[in-house]
Amino acid sequence: MTAELTLIFPTYNELPHLHDSIRRIEEFCKAVRVPIDVVFVDDCSKDGTTAALKEYEKKGHRVLYHAENQGRGAAVTTGIRATTSPFVGFIDIDMEVDIFSMLPLVEQMRKGGDVVLGLRVYKLRPAIMHRYALSVGYQHVAARYLGLPRRDSETGFKLFRREAILPVLERVQSKGWFWDTEIVARAHIMGLDIREVPVLFWRRSDKYTSVRLAEDVLTYLHELYRFRTQLNAER
Repeated sequence: MTAELTLIFPTYNELPHLHDSIRRIEEFCKAVRVPIDVVFVDDCSKDGTTAALKEYEKKGHRVLYHAENQGRGAAVTTGIRATTSPFVGFIDIDMEVDIFSMLPLVEQMRKGGDVVLGLRVYKLRPAIMHRYALSVGYQHVAARYLGLPRRDSETGFKLFRREAILPVLERVQSKGWFWDTEIVARAHIMGLDIREVPVLFWRRSDKYTSVRLAEDVLTYLHELYRFRTQLNAER
């Protein structure tokens, strides 16, 4: 029987928290009364994540592997295309948003949503104030620059109606982190019903961050400019 929900977990160098996160995923699947498939998509990890996932695969977990690093967006796309569930979501495997927060998103999907975003509500503390400011600031800048409603497009906690999102995926060109902005923007442009559900976001203090403040800000601004130019050319 096809599961109602497939959850995709893109992975890239996740070994420090991989085992604990998979334990949490297994607990979730046992606790809820929703038929669930779980798919891990490894984006050519270099730290032992791939080897660890191969061991989990032997225990029955479904794992897909990229032969080369393509980016988080590409990993999520691979997972969406590999499932047949009517609802398909993805969660960042560091679990900074708890997996049990997916249940209210599923309810919104059952009520007619095509895309449901986990709107991050931050547990604020001094160490993450800059991340919070960047996140909120980006939401405002992206909305004004693209002429779209302000949404938490970068959340690593999303749920899609598969039949509705597949045509959107065909138009998405981004493969990395900007994939999130592009898929939400294109979903809006194509008339999909997009909803947001508040979810508690807790920044892990034990997690290495790949954020490079100045470089990442410039990269996102460049991507916004490129994407707006592309949208204008399509009109």
